[in-house]
Amino acid sequence: KQTSSTVTTTTKGDVDAFDLLELSSQIEEIRNKLQVDRFLAFGVGASCNVWTHYATNYSHRMRGMVLLNPVNNAASWTEWMFDVLLGKLGTSSQYLCDSFESSLFSRYFPVSVAPETYDAFNDEFDKIDTQQSLKFFRGFVRRQPLSEKQLNKITTKTLVIAGEMSKVREECIQFQKMMPRQYTTFVLIPDA
Repeated sequence: KQTSSTVTTTTKGDVDAFDLLELSSQIEEIRNKLQVDRFLAFGVGASCNVWTHYATNYSHRMRGMVLLNPVNNAASWTEWMFDVLLGKLGTSSQYLCDSFESSLFSRYFPVSVAPETYDAFNDEFDKIDTQQSLKFFRGFVRRQPLSEKQLNKITTKTLVIAGEMSKVREECIQFQKMMPRQYTTFVLIPDA
C-alpha cells in the first residue's frame, strides 16, 4: 500500500479511500491559509465524523459544532460488504453506483418523500463526481470508532441532533453519551 496526502491506494487497482484524519489535517491547512481564526462546523451523517475527528485535534479553532445524525461506530455489515464488492468490481460497475445512490437516499430519507424531493435529490446526485463520492464512502466505511478518551479532547460547544425516526437514532444517542457533557447538548427531534 502507498499513502498519499489525500487518499490510500493499493497496488491491486483497488478503489482509493480518503482517510478521515488526513481530511481533518487538510481542513486545518485550509483554515490557516484562509486566515480564519475560528469557525462553526455543521455536519450531517458521514461529515459528522470528519468534524469530530477535526475537533479532537483542533477544538480551539472552532466556535462550535452542529452535528445532525452523527455516529461513532464501525461500519455495518452492509457497508463492509459494499466496500468489498466495490474493491472487486471497481467503480465502473453501474449496479454498484446505482446501489450507492439508493442506499444514500434510503439513509437520509427513511420515510416516503414527495416526488419533488426525490427528483431534486437525484438531480443533485447526478452532479456529484461518483469517483470522489466513492472514495469518501470507502474512507467512511473504514472508519474506526473514537474512544471516550479521544472524544473528551473536544472542548468546543457541540449540538447533537437526531431525528426520532432516524435509522441511526440509537447510534446518535450512544455517541452523545460519550461526548464531554460540559460541552454537549443533545436534541431529539420528533417527526411530524
